[in-house]
Amino acid sequence: GGAMRKCMRGGTGVSPVRKALICRVRMTLQRMGKMTIPREKEVLIHVLRTASVMVAVLAAAALGGCRPCPETIVPLDELVARYNHNAAKAPRLWARAEITATFKDPRSHLPFTWQSPTGLLLLQKADAPLGPHGFALVGFEAGEEVFRVGSSPTDGAYYFWYGWGSSGECRWGRLKYAGASGVEGVEIDPLQLLAVLGMCELPVDFTGIPTVALTMNTTPGKCAYVLTYIDRRPVSGRITFRREMYFRWAEDAPCRPFMIKFFDDVGRRVMTAKLSNYKPVDCSDLDNPPDEDPLMPSRIEITWVDPVSGKFKSRVRIRLSEMTAEDKWDPDVLRFWKNLPPGLGPKCTQVDGHLDPGGPKP
Repeated sequence: GGAMRKCMRGGTGVSPVRKALICRVRMTLQRMGKMTIPREKEVLIHVLRTASVMVAVLAAAALGGCRPCPETIVPLDELVARYNHNAAKAPRLWARAEITATFKDPRSHLPFTWQSPTGLLLLQKADAPLGPHGFALVGFEAGEEVFRVGSSPTDGAYYFWYGWGSSGECRWGRLKYAGASGVEGVEIDPLQLLAVLGMCELPVDFTGIPTVALTMNTTPGKCAYVLTYIDRRPVSGRITFRREMYFRWAEDAPCRPFMIKFFDDVGRRVMTAKLSNYKPVDCSDLDNPPDEDPLMPSRIEITWVDPVSGKFKSRVRIRLSEMTAEDKWDPDVLRFWKNLPPGLGPKCTQVDGHLDPGGPKP
């Protein structure tokens, strides 16, 4: 306006940018009734002071009020010991599972969602602390079993199948080849997936393989202990990073896993699990129940991404309830072939047949 042009014509020895800033502040202060037109030097001082305050405010906002990481550090041995002490309390698990799965349709590439509010999660641990353990995540629809993913040490197999009406698919592989390079078709390595339950123990020998190594995220607001699980790949024997487990590192929060990242054979992230809402597993029915029930996440969200593009592939959300270690189910329900619905057998594809042609089926 005219007032702005008049202000810009006055004064000398000031750059146009600075003069525009000065004039803007002078006119704003006049409208607010804070002052009469001051000298340019006084306005400039006011501008600089205001800018300093704004910089401080913006800096505080950028930091988000985040506190620095705690000075207290839990060493690797103690961190693993705490985790294993909790995990070892329950030899088995039965839980109701509300399952919501989102996949991309292979033809349209559009996402579609399927829900099972009455699913089950079953876990039967092996005598060996590191397994392999048997488990199954089972989905139902109208009282009929329509979806299952799991592993059966008795059959030596891990598997995934679904069946809705006349449509269905089945894929399986042998546990001894789980996670081997070149094995595709089943989106999970069950030996890794069980880590999301927080109920299976970690290695305690930090001089051999498998083992875990500790690093720390020291970024304020993101403080975490990061345990990297290291193991040999089947067949090749190559030592690789299999997963990263993120534990809370805070003075006022329990040191429990809240996120796990899983990697493929070349080190690309293929799956991320977020864990929350820890609740007790009822162990009162055990012959020697623990003084305190173990805790496990009751909210689990698992997301798969394409390892090359990083784009979304699928997601499974699991809400657990009524978790118990009571001996109330037959471990035979974890068997693969024995529990496969009629008609799906001919549709089963073995994902690792090329590694051992002619090898026995489970």
